[in-house]
Amino acid sequence: MMKWGLGLGCLVAGMLSAAPASANTDQLLQVTDIVPNGREGQFLHGTYPSWGDRTHAGVDIPAPCKTSTVLAWRDGIVIDVIDSKKDPNFKSLGYMVIIDHGDVDLLGKRTFSSYFHLNDAPKRADGRKLAINERVGKAEQIGLVGETGAAQGCHLHFELRHFPSRFSPDWLNIYGSGDRRSSAEFLRDWTDPFRKTAPPRQGGIAKDTGPEGPTVSVRVTSAARERNKPSTTGSTILRTLPAGTVIEGTWVTGTDGESRWLRTGRNGFVWDGNLSQERAPVQVVAEAPVRAGFLRVHELSATPVKGTLSFDEPLKLLSDTPQCNKAQKSLVKKLSKPDAACVGAITTAGFDGIFSQNWLMSEAAPGPYQFIWRSVPAGDIAAVTGGAVSAFEDLAGNLVIVSSEARDRTKSANLPYVLYKIEGGRLVAKTTRNFAKGDAPSDRNRRDFLAAVEKARADRAAEQQRREQARLAAQANAAAAPARPTSTRSTSTQSNNPNCQFARWSGVIENVGDMFLCDEARAIEFFASGAQVLFRPSSIAFNGGKYVATMKVTASDVRRSNERMQRNFNWNDWMNVTQNIASPTTVVCHFARPAIRSGEQRVVTATLESYNRGRVVLNCS
Repeated sequence: MMKWGLGLGCLVAGMLSAAPASANTDQLLQVTDIVPNGREGQFLHGTYPSWGDRTHAGVDIPAPCKTSTVLAWRDGIVIDVIDSKKDPNFKSLGYMVIIDHGDVDLLGKRTFSSYFHLNDAPKRADGRKLAINERVGKAEQIGLVGETGAAQGCHLHFELRHFPSRFSPDWLNIYGSGDRRSSAEFLRDWTDPFRKTAPPRQGGIAKDTGPEGPTVSVRVTSAARERNKPSTTGSTILRTLPAGTVIEGTWVTGTDGESRWLRTGRNGFVWDGNLSQERAPVQVVAEAPVRAGFLRVHELSATPVKGTLSFDEPLKLLSDTPQCNKAQKSLVKKLSKPDAACVGAITTAGFDGIFSQNWLMSEAAPGPYQFIWRSVPAGDIAAVTGGAVSAFEDLAGNLVIVSSEARDRTKSANLPYVLYKIEGGRLVAKTTRNFAKGDAPSDRNRRDFLAAVEKARADRAAEQQRREQARLAAQANAAAAPARPTSTRSTSTQSNNPNCQFARWSGVIENVGDMFLCDEARAIEFFASGAQVLFRPSSIAFNGGKYVATMKVTASDVRRSNERMQRNFNWNDWMNVTQNIASPTTVVCHFARPAIRSGEQRVVTATLESYNRGRVVLNCS
């Protein structure tokens, strides 16, 4: 979903020739510099974990929607805006603006500020919309706080970044997967907006603020090294401080005359780039969900799959059941051929969705499940063994289907998933999260499908070859010794034929097809001398002075595969059923008089009249 930002990033990069001159060197900002009536939010730059196993870039500034003004950090040039809901990134970022401030001396590199989730299209105090390449002044109004896009609650998402595109070139998001606080791209591509700047230079000599200087409390944002001098060169590392450690000290200027260091109580020095100044505790009131039940993070505690699902937008979990009622089973049977099993249904009112086995499986739609939406097949759902398929509702009332994979089966695990939405009556995959390239469920399902197709092709070719060899051998045997007893026949060609385990060569024959699919020559000889057959015709006709009764029988091996597949999906069983490795056999009985009704089951005496592959004609009485 976030890849839309890549193409736009290329477009933005082409606009940078109009960048402003070097910005001034004021200190960095306070919350009120950007939103005058805002406060510091729960999510700061480098907050981890945030919305699951992710690292947050930039800061959230909560403030009332529609009335809270948003001000430009410094003067600069607008290089990107989202001013329409039709923008492909609107559902994520909402209305937004990005401003180029040029090379900021204080930060030592080109800097851009971004403002996400505005109430409406970015605009000045007089109501004029901001446009690309327009200049804005420091503290000039550029919009109002809102909760558009994927925002949960009224707030501004603000970043000081050193790349021009909407999303990080590395993350393709405003979140980084896992703990990215000490990663190269996190340290390189952003500056903490709340970072304090160094005091005035003092001739390149490290001097503290004096005895009367304040002692400050700071938090280590990424692993920091305490040194014996305020310099990275010519100094000795005294110890390493893990992220999250809180230390106290006074600020001094580094030996280079530019950098800022904290002198600790151990008379060591820690570089400011790894620190964030602690502030007085702020009473943070948890922001209520946009609507009851709509959350960005869901725990799958009610399923065998343990872990959490983290989404880019608030979703509400719908109730479902693995049991199908009679009407749902009947619909699946009516739609599918061969018959597929109904495996579950959504029970929340207003969402008429059924999950079944995918009888339409193909290379393009290899998912093992088919979703039936409003009585019509809507598309396949990719899934893997041990995973879960869940139904959700988004804020617009649209149905969302999520197929997730189990990982370490712990409550805190952030699960990978595929997210589908209904568009134009079809189920469309919108997001694939946390799967390695080529390892998503659809990729694995497709590989399994192609392997099963290839196996079926090889099995069919081997079966055809075996039958041809048996036919030639029967012809040769008939010419040499036509009366040779069937009991002396070799069974070597039958050893790999699954139909032979069901063929019965004595007593009442329940499935004529099994015998001919096992060994045509032997079956011909067997029925030539007469046999007892369990017969249940589906149709009766009178033709050529004979009563003609017809039935079709499915090979027992295929029937068994279908029964197994109803209980638990299996690729080989699915291929055996859907690819018709063994086709149904048509059995025709010729009677001299009316002896049986359509649908009636009787044991008849039958002798072979003729045989052509897949069609057996018997004289019956």
